[in-house]
Amino acid sequence: MADVRFDLTRPSTSIFGRGVVLDQVRVHQQHTFDDTAGLIYASQVIGNGVVLADETEAPPTGTRDSRGDLAINRVTLDGTVTGVMYARAFDHGSGLGVENEAGTPYLWMAYDAEMQPIGTNGHGRKLVRVPFQDGAILDVGDPGLDVYDPIPDASSITPGLDRANGRMAIAFNRGSGTRYQIHDLAKFKARDFSDPLYEFARPSYPDFQAWQLYGNFIYQFHGTAYDDNNPGPPDGQGNVYWTVIDIRTGRVVQRLFFAQQPTMEYREPESVAIWETPTGPQFVYGWASSAPPRQMALYAIRATVTTTVTIDAVVVTTPEPGIEVTAGVDDPGTVQTWTVERVVAGVTQTLASGVGAPPASQDFFDSAPPGCVPIVYRYVIQRTTGEAESAATPQITYAPPGGCGSAGVVGEQPNTLGCAENYTAVIHWRGGALPYPASSMDRLTKVSWGRTANDVSDGVVTVLKGDLDPECCAALGDAEPWIHELTIYRDGELVWQGIILRTTARTDSITIEAVDVSAWFEHVVNTYRVTYTATAADPQGRKRASVAYIAWNHIRLNLVESSLSVPPDWCQIMPYMIRRESKRTITMEKDGSSNTAVWSVLLSDFLKELVKRGLAYTTVGRSVILRERPTADDRAQARLTATHFSGEVEVVKDGTSAATYAFATTQDAQDVTKGKTIGYGRTGTPYGRLDVLVDIAQDEDKITDAELRDAAKTALAGRYPVPLTISLPTGSALTPDAPVTIRQLVPLERFDVLADSFCTPVQGGFILSDLAVTWEDGEGGEKVAVSFIPIGDVDEELGG
Repeated sequence: MADVRFDLTRPSTSIFGRGVVLDQVRVHQQHTFDDTAGLIYASQVIGNGVVLADETEAPPTGTRDSRGDLAINRVTLDGTVTGVMYARAFDHGSGLGVENEAGTPYLWMAYDAEMQPIGTNGHGRKLVRVPFQDGAILDVGDPGLDVYDPIPDASSITPGLDRANGRMAIAFNRGSGTRYQIHDLAKFKARDFSDPLYEFARPSYPDFQAWQLYGNFIYQFHGTAYDDNNPGPPDGQGNVYWTVIDIRTGRVVQRLFFAQQPTMEYREPESVAIWETPTGPQFVYGWASSAPPRQMALYAIRATVTTTVTIDAVVVTTPEPGIEVTAGVDDPGTVQTWTVERVVAGVTQTLASGVGAPPASQDFFDSAPPGCVPIVYRYVIQRTTGEAESAATPQITYAPPGGCGSAGVVGEQPNTLGCAENYTAVIHWRGGALPYPASSMDRLTKVSWGRTANDVSDGVVTVLKGDLDPECCAALGDAEPWIHELTIYRDGELVWQGIILRTTARTDSITIEAVDVSAWFEHVVNTYRVTYTATAADPQGRKRASVAYIAWNHIRLNLVESSLSVPPDWCQIMPYMIRRESKRTITMEKDGSSNTAVWSVLLSDFLKELVKRGLAYTTVGRSVILRERPTADDRAQARLTATHFSGEVEVVKDGTSAATYAFATTQDAQDVTKGKTIGYGRTGTPYGRLDVLVDIAQDEDKITDAELRDAAKTALAGRYPVPLTISLPTGSALTPDAPVTIRQLVPLERFDVLADSFCTPVQGGFILSDLAVTWEDGEGGEKVAVSFIPIGDVDEELGG
């Protein structure tokens, strides 16, 4: 029944026909159904002034809430309370589930609340599975309690049991927003929390009250009781809403204002659960009603589903390479919304979507699928009746024209640069998969694009208005920065892709300026602790590791895991990230003396800090490549000579970048007694003394001398002897017969350059630092300019 989605617009039926008074005078917090025994369990916080059987007096007013003292009511389907169990210091009662095993009901609850200040609710930090016993009084630490700790550093956690589909969901908070995880129930009960089926941030909406998982959807109940600011009829309708989330994507698929049962004397949304009946599942929600003592009023909605959707995908090479997707649905007239999704490495991206009836069969073309990784395409529809249906393809792998990895190229490939005959461009919606309505620009007049090391590259195209029909021209004018993307093709091969930053419309032309996808890092502030010290990874994946892994994981935390990133990986970068790991590992910690502080910097600044520790990165197409700086041991992509350069070539001995000795320091600028400094390099050189100082943003007691020495060594790389750089100024370029393809011109790759026609002889290995390509329609043609910097290995025998 995973595909069931309840239609919350349907009328509901009262379970009891009235409100039910529970053991305590207060509102209930959550309810759950024991379908086997035909019983309901409901939680309440114990009221002020109540004295339990083993207590001599009531605790001070407010203690029950702040400590998390609960009463669990057992209720028959006719509304009779037949038993109560008490639990001190467990939770506020928002999560509750039950399993019936051989006639014994086992309750799932939150457990081990930390005492809060009076006036604040206590919330459990672990989960517990305990048999219901009428009259029992439970305390934290009692023997025999079946305790689960899936999120060891959680400040709060609640369970959402889905027995029908064999899943356990948890909602938890580590201090940076609430997140959901969905687990296989059997693995969860075996305490294997290592591989959740899904995880995503809880969408943020006001007045949250309760939640429940069923199948592929989480239902959230929001709202408050009527008051002067939230009047009921006739002056208002309250503020109650449902939020429905598809766990497969983490996205909200419905946000519904809810006006049922409007005339209650007191109407506060409190609880939601699923009741499995012989005629199918029923969606049961609960109000707190009546004047004190509050009553529990439950209402049910029924749902059914029939799966009638299909989807297929096939790799094609003509007329252009990509993946063709065909999606079909029966009875399309009953479809409310539909989405075609691409799933890569657990991240879901939208390929196409629509509102209303789709064709019974429709075709899509994915022009920019990630290469050499498994891809799944999924067709998800929402019926007007409330049911959701979906179908998915088997995994499919796309091999781009350049082939996959070391297996080499596919088919016969060029081995020289050549000269582009034509450039085209396409505008996509963010993500690079779904073309914009006025997507294709085949008659470009000017194009420029580039690739660069440790920075953001740009791409610019200009198209004459005379080459566009009015509809296409208007659509191009509506292209929106940060929503749409620009893709540039060189003779049909994708060479650059990025986010549109600016459009400029002139009398006769339109210019579109874009930046590559790493520009997102300049607009995202880090919200996670920087704590990469332990040998084993913590729940956020933080551990001592290579610089490439640390960069990748911290990008992932902020783009995917953060509650601010809605939907997760909204920029759709993570499936395309490439890590080139090294054996060298480092620690990185910047969380203050408390070990809990978050370093508030932009992700781009976080990466720049890692560059000091040896990271190098670049962007090619949609892929951000994370690696270490290349060395003389790296294989050269090509060997270039003076004959492979046309026009002027600048060979520069750059003394401003020279250094003989490097210092790496963690010293505090305000208190120089804090921190330490390690030096590394040469003395007694012909240059005399040329020092360079690199400031490492890391707590002084959390970096070793060896790691500081490595940082100094990295700072010295390429500075001794005085570095020699090669660049092609405006108007100069590589020749078409240069023995290198456009795919090989990737920053941070090694190239050997041999030339004796300059007054300064050039011979040795260099790193490509920048690629700048321009093209003009007509006689201007294409110019491919490059810049090289020295590899700059540092001798291991140098002193520190």
